[in-house]
Amino acid sequence: LFLTDANEPNLFMTKLHRPEDREAARGYWIQLCHDADLLGFNMDDEWLTGGIARLLAIIYHLGCAGCVEDGFINGSQVEEEDLEDDDDGNTTTRGFMYMEPAHRAAYLLNCSVEQLSMAVFGSPDRGDCELSALDCLRGFVQGLYQTVVDTLVMIFNRCLSSRGITGSGNVPVVAQVLLFDPAGIQAPLAKTRNSSGATFPDLLMNYANDRIGKLFHDTTLGLDEARMQAESNRVPSSRDFKPLPLSYTADGDHLVPMTQPNGMG
Repeated sequence: LFLTDANEPNLFMTKLHRPEDREAARGYWIQLCHDADLLGFNMDDEWLTGGIARLLAIIYHLGCAGCVEDGFINGSQVEEEDLEDDDDGNTTTRGFMYMEPAHRAAYLLNCSVEQLSMAVFGSPDRGDCELSALDCLRGFVQGLYQTVVDTLVMIFNRCLSSRGITGSGNVPVVAQVLLFDPAGIQAPLAKTRNSSGATFPDLLMNYANDRIGKLFHDTTLGLDEARMQAESNRVPSSRDFKPLPLSYTADGDHLVPMTQPNGMG
């Protein structure tokens, strides 16, 4: 994974200087490897040289490679003489600043450095890209981080849903790890007298928050109730539970009876 030198400057990772911090990080990594082994990870293909550690190593090497683009290095403007290319005096084009770590990242991705540069920064012939080189590099690395998280969740769920994990009764337990960040209720701010209230994005935020609340109910209280009923245990009835008003209305799960003029529903 080419992780023998940890002294290179990095855009995305902070070097640990104190010996106690390094020792703590080493202990955390050993514990993670032990936990991965207990969860049944394939230590080579899913965790080390072919899996999670490989993706993290790619992120590290991309952070060491940095980026350069017409007067800017890693997003910071520099003097013109620092960007001279040999003797022609032309500024450099968009791409990696340091090629050695870029080659290491490309090797771990099983592609050429030219293909990697194209994937990160786009075609050098295109001058209409609105994103800076640093934004492109950050976006690519963010995608790699998301792949790491998605892979971990997938492997966790595979372990939790295995045949060996069952409840105390005869009902198999199929568990899942769900990662979410509730947006919270978005209340419109009356900044002006003519304010029109909440926006459509506010509605989407509030709907997502309501659905997450219902998901919490279904995966905690509702699941426990189903397990207890399957084991012939008496549990309080939850018939009075209804979805939260916003999601209940937006999903169209009910019909509101219209009142007739004569008072009949």
